[in-house]
Amino acid sequence: MRKQLRIAFILMFACPYIACARTLVLFSEEERAFYPGYLCDFLEHYLGECMDYNNPDVSLPQKMRDDKVVIIEGDLNNLQTINDSTSFALIRNENSCYEVRWEKGHRVLLHIAFPIQYDLLLGKNIAEIEQSLYDSILASPLYPTDSLYDPFMRFYALDSISKDSLYIQEDAGFYYLPSVNDKRYYTKDTAGTYHYVISHRDRNIVLTNALLLPTPLNPPIEVQQRLYGFKVKEFSITLQQWVAYCLHNNLRVYVAMEEETDNALRYMLIAHSAELEYNHIVSLLVPIKANTDEPVPCYWQATISAFIPTHNIKNLYK
Repeated sequence: MRKQLRIAFILMFACPYIACARTLVLFSEEERAFYPGYLCDFLEHYLGECMDYNNPDVSLPQKMRDDKVVIIEGDLNNLQTINDSTSFALIRNENSCYEVRWEKGHRVLLHIAFPIQYDLLLGKNIAEIEQSLYDSILASPLYPTDSLYDPFMRFYALDSISKDSLYIQEDAGFYYLPSVNDKRYYTKDTAGTYHYVISHRDRNIVLTNALLLPTPLNPPIEVQQRLYGFKVKEFSITLQQWVAYCLHNNLRVYVAMEEETDNALRYMLIAHSAELEYNHIVSLLVPIKANTDEPVPCYWQATISAFIPTHNIKNLYK
């Protein structure tokens, strides 16, 4: 059951929305467990800000137009009438926008639409979100690296490769680039259990799996992150930390080997958030020993352009 609407006054600095004086409580614990948390947070903070909006320089209608938040039916004042009998519906229109609707009986209290735009939904500007990447990577819990452990495998998509008794999880490429994909490689033992490959004479198979799944391979990575305003942030992480961050944040990672030389491999990675419609584009340089299939035990190097909107990526590759 929906809890009675409550108004919780909070300090200005505690709210990610600058003009927010209060936070609406629009969702019960059960609903928060069912709907994405970031959407619940956004709606409660944003609509609370709208109810208390007081900016002499920019009117509320203008702010909502700037944010591309549209009232389709109903009125913001009706938020005060929401109680435990109010029904709620959420609709996602492909990758472009969400619609939410509160109703009481046959009466629509409020029906709004807003874009799937990560800075709007997170209540932060682009610079703040970019700066958060490193801390988010460090905060992501690591996963076991046992080859038996793979809760992310989609068994229905496994196809057999005759040579070496390998199995491949074959998926569509990223947009119009079939070479940029999230193929994963497995073997199957006599008991019928699948193990993802962590050791193989084909180094590309081992490295591809290591970029997508938690494996024992854990080299340090020197990162240059390109920031808004032509700035650069440098930091160091490990491969396992990067993989854990992608898995923890439900990012689907696509990989392609761009270049191979005698002493290095260059990979392109695209980590895509279907929930918030952004992408991290990574250029990764992996040193290797000449005339062998082994990575060199030293720092890998990566350049990351983070939080690029999906529609920008689509326009590049169409």
